[in-house]
Amino acid sequence: MVLLELNDYQWHSSKKGLWNQIATPDTTLRGRAQRLWIAIGNKDTSFSQREKVLEELKSLTRADMIRFVVNELKPRTANRLIMHSQGKAHVDAEKLDLGLEIGSIEEFQLRPKDTDLG
Repeated sequence: MVLLELNDYQWHSSKKGLWNQIATPDTTLRGRAQRLWIAIGNKDTSFSQREKVLEELKSLTRADMIRFVVNELKPRTANRLIMHSQGKAHVDAEKLDLGLEIGSIEEFQLRPKDTDLG
């Protein structure tokens, strides 16, 4: 994982780059409208999400970020949906035999959210 390989200088440099990207003022009316519509969609009626994110970013440590990635983004027990396609060029290849095959979008949507898919 690249995050684990960052030294302190690289971590702070990446964090500063993210800070600058978030803190950059809107340069076009379209950009501002997009940001405000996203805020409305996120129920941010005070339009202060940018400032809140920047405030949290100040105190974010490399250890916090690694902990978030390990616990939230890549947990070993996370439910996973693997999509695959076997094209005409691989008709003779061995079929994927893992988990539970779902044959259509409709079939997937009918499943309860907590179903173990394999």
